[in-house]
Amino acid sequence: IGDLNGNDGPAFANNSDNSLHVVTAEGTESRAVLDGFVITGGNACDENHFKRSNGGGLFCDHGNPTVIDCTFRGNYAGDHDGGGRGGAVYSTQGNPSFDRCRFENNYAVALDGGEGIGGAVSLDSGSVTLTECSFLGNVSGRDGGAVYCNETDLKATHCLFSGNLARFGGSGSRGGAICAWAGNLTLSQCTFANNTALTKLDDPAADYGGALFIGESTNLILLHSVLWANSARYGSQIALTPYGVGSIILHYCDIQGGYEGFGNVDVDPIFVKPGQWIGMNIQGNASSAATEFLLWEPGDYHLMSQGGRWDAAAKTWVQDTVTSPCIDAGDPGALIMYEPFPNGGVVNMGAYGG
Repeated sequence: IGDLNGNDGPAFANNSDNSLHVVTAEGTESRAVLDGFVITGGNACDENHFKRSNGGGLFCDHGNPTVIDCTFRGNYAGDHDGGGRGGAVYSTQGNPSFDRCRFENNYAVALDGGEGIGGAVSLDSGSVTLTECSFLGNVSGRDGGAVYCNETDLKATHCLFSGNLARFGGSGSRGGAICAWAGNLTLSQCTFANNTALTKLDDPAADYGGALFIGESTNLILLHSVLWANSARYGSQIALTPYGVGSIILHYCDIQGGYEGFGNVDVDPIFVKPGQWIGMNIQGNASSAATEFLLWEPGDYHLMSQGGRWDAAAKTWVQDTVTSPCIDAGDPGALIMYEPFPNGGVVNMGAYGG
């Protein structure tokens, strides 16, 4: 816990005394394991020192830690000059892995309200894996509401991205969930829903990629995933830079508005209960201090099923009156992995398929 005086309030109030980084991992090997912790209250805020403005929860420099079953909540990164990087995690030239981790309500926003990248995670080079992770209600001041990666090989499998926000950057905003530049982005069995790239309505700078922004020289592989109800002025689900991306492969995905690719569909996935922002109209002209810090109420992004699905709140199996068209809609040749019986013998789309 980064709150040294035990006096933190809502909207990062009273956090000036907090630890710059709750955890550091510099030069660590993969045998360095962080398992089962709640990491909260980090305040990476020092305008005079680059390192001290990045990674409020975990600062990783040339490190390869293994992070398992951890929750990163309410961490902050920001300064007066260009904002911070990675409210929860900043990694440079490392190969960390994150398994079954939850990232919620982390911020990377400049102290004056502008700029900042990677609301939850910011990556500068290296190879990073995310497995069964959730990114909920994270906010950046410009790019990558949940994740920003530059010259990084990022692989995410069975991950949920919902309610993340890239907002109000002085030069626009890109990637409500993920903004990637000059690297390799491989996403399989992921759900992207209700993420937003947003600028003030009177701002001439635009917002791109409600779910994904694919930058220059970036290769994207997107498989068995759902992109739905994300929003941006340009590319509500996916936006590509006009300056030339790498290869783009999208197959067996449900993408609102449609997208070229084998097995892709454009149908309502019928989630159990989408999440929502509390305290503001997300499409409004949010420029006052009262709306600087927002709260995302997580929903349930399981696919509804007449055959039965897991109810996380009740911790039991339930049967719905309708079945999502994303069930049994994946590649018929792909392994169904751990989908419980009875199933249709074909992998489902989204974070809970396979």
